[in-house]
Amino acid sequence: MTVAGQLNSLINILRPVDVQDQDTGETITTFEPYHRKVPAQKEDTSGGTTRRGLQVEANVISVFTVPWIDESRGEIGRQWQVNLTNRSEDGLTYEIVSIREPIDRKQWLELHCSAVL
Repeated sequence: MTVAGQLNSLINILRPVDVQDQDTGETITTFEPYHRKVPAQKEDTSGGTTRRGLQVEANVISVFTVPWIDESRGEIGRQWQVNLTNRSEDGLTYEIVSIREPIDRKQWLELHCSAVL
C-alpha cells in the first residue's frame, strides 16, 4: 500500500496528439501535457541491456503509483507517456504499457511503463 510520504517523484502525464507536419504534410504523433507535476512513487522493477548482433537494446520497466485521478481513469491509456520532472532525472520519458488499480479502490493508480530510449 502506498502512502503519501512515499511519493518520491513528480511526473507529467502526456497524451498523444496527431498533428500534420508543416514540411511534409504527413500526420505525426506528438505528446502534450494532460496532467502536470503529479506526485508519484517510482519503482524500477526490471532493466538491463541485451545484444542482437551489433545492436544493443536497453529496456527499463518502472511502475509509477499516483493518486487516483478520477476524471482520467477512463482516458489515460496505453501509448500515453510519463515524463519525470525531478532535477536528477529530468527529461526521462516512459511509455505507459498498462494501468492497474490496486486493491485500494479509487485511491491509487499504477502506471506500468517502459523507458523510451
